[in-house]
Amino acid sequence: MRDNMKKNLMTYFTRIISIVFLVSTAISFFIAYRGIRNKFAAKFLMAYLFFAFFYILYMLLVAVINLKKLKWIEVKKRTLKLMLLFALFSILDCIFYYIFGITNRSLLSGIWMSLALAFGMSFMDIVFKKNNT
Repeated sequence: MRDNMKKNLMTYFTRIISIVFLVSTAISFFIAYRGIRNKFAAKFLMAYLFFAFFYILYMLLVAVINLKKLKWIEVKKRTLKLMLLFALFSILDCIFYYIFGITNRSLLSGIWMSLALAFGMSFMDIVFKKNNT
């Protein structure tokens, strides 16, 4: 009973912090798009950067904690999905890189973006699961 309550509390907290992240991201985009330049905007954007950094660390930590609770076959499936999506996104990135001739970015940044997208699509759903057994 107590373990189930902890899981629900962690899931509830994760959802709340994700909503706060989405709202603060929207506000940050609004500030950047409108070109608002004052002390409050600067402090808000600095706080947002710190919050975004710790939010990403928190999400990775929760994903690892919940990943430990999964069965080995499920971890294996997700890892295979990660590798396939990473390969797909990397190939698509290379194709778009050469078709559109983007010269002001490196190929390595595309690989990092592909890895982040593949990881998010493969593992981030376990962050919000209530029952991880």
